[in-house]
Amino acid sequence: MSKCPGEKTGGNTQSIYEKHTVDFFNSYTPEYSTRHLKFLLRFVQERSSRANSFLDVGCGAGDVLVFFKENTQIGRFVGIDVSSKYMEKARKYGFEVYQASILDSSLPAAAGCNYDYVLFARLLHHLIGSTRNQSKANVRKALQNSMKLLRSDGYLLILEPVFAPSLSMDLVFRAKRLITSFTSRRINILKHNKGFSNIGAPVVSYLGPKELRSMIEHIPGLRIVKWHEEHKEVSWIMRLGLIGSFAVLSCVVRKGCSAG
Repeated sequence: MSKCPGEKTGGNTQSIYEKHTVDFFNSYTPEYSTRHLKFLLRFVQERSSRANSFLDVGCGAGDVLVFFKENTQIGRFVGIDVSSKYMEKARKYGFEVYQASILDSSLPAAAGCNYDYVLFARLLHHLIGSTRNQSKANVRKALQNSMKLLRSDGYLLILEPVFAPSLSMDLVFRAKRLITSFTSRRINILKHNKGFSNIGAPVVSYLGPKELRSMIEHIPGLRIVKWHEEHKEVSWIMRLGLIGSFAVLSCVVRKGCSAG
């Protein structure tokens, strides 16, 4: 029997490290521009209909769901998030919401399946494990679990900041892990700096574009149909951290093997 909207799913695989992320977002609500979603929005607008369904994984306060609802013909919108406070905010917009993690083994049974569109917006770098390798394994698991949520020929939409080289992101991960062992506060070092400006919570595990592409391509049944990188200026403070490139990646992945 399916659960009611807003009810927790069972079988939660949340680690203590992901709990730290949940605790952070329960007390801090970042504001994201919808500008970077326009590439994905155009793709959906060209195909959407009233009969379609849309699931936002890590829906936050529901702003992205509102954005797609106001700009597409899609008839059903659903959100899931690990934060109970975010879920309360998203519910006020009238959306179906479920408290769950994309890493939950029981997620499809709770939130349903056969969605036409599943969105991972700025989600993957927050799937933190005890190590960098475990965090990457969590990303692979999230991609695999997306298969259970999508209908045949459904689309996984990914919006993700990507950085290179990988070694620099290893250092960022370890530095944030160290700092957050002393404080749970967000520590802004340069208020108006583009890119990296926070060396405190939450811990993040950013991927490079080639690394993420390889992960997707190694999931049987997923096929990349659109790939767009919007490259950003690498600031001086990012260069001090040996970061060579920074882009906002928009990616459309299709479940199944048919053309399109």
